Amino acid sequence: MLLCQIVGILEMHKIAGVEPKPASSASALHNIRKALTTLQKKKSIPLQYIYAAEDIYNGNPEAILGLLKCIKNSYKNFNEHLEMHKYDTRANDRIETRYR
Repeated sequence: MLLCQIVGILEMHKIAGVEPKPASSASALHNIRKALTTLQKKKSIPLQYIYAAEDIYNGNPEAILGLLKCIKNSYKNFNEHLEMHKYDTRANDRIETRYR
């Protein structure tokens, strides 16, 4: 769920179809795959991470650190992006109310 929240913040929209409290490993994997699919749409996230959902779920440090590095590189201009939307009150309201 944390990965989905992080991706939602970075993408400035909530990821649809995410199980808020996954009760099974299948639900947790589904959430991870949803987040990875959303990230992959950014073309700078390699496809290898789409297939690393189980490694991420199992806590594989190489897969997790690799994904975090890719996210960092893909969103390194996030603050500038956020500044652009600073005056878009609808975007600000969505971000502030969802992540308080």
